[in-house]
Parts: sequence; structure tokens; C-alpha cells
Amino acid sequence: MRHPDDARRWATVPIHGGGNVKPGTLRSILAGAGLTVEELLQLL
Repeated sequence: MRHPDDARRWATVPIHGGGNVKPGTLRSILAGAGLTVEELLQLL
């Protein structure tokens, strides 16, 4: 996934067949996307 305004910001989102993503994996995905946990929660 790439940010629409900044191609340098990206995130790899694993598909876990309905399973949960581990907290560390989620934090890594968010860091790659340039987001904090708080910013993600605001988007939900």
C-alpha cells in the first residue's frame, strides 16, 4: 500500500486468513506508513 501524496511512504499489510496481527507487526506496518497508533485509532 502506498500513500497517495508521498510515494516514499508505504506499508506492507499481511493477509492472515482471519487471524490477528501481532502488536509488534502492526506497529511495524504503522511505522512504514508514517502513522502512530494514536493516528490509526483516530482513523477508525
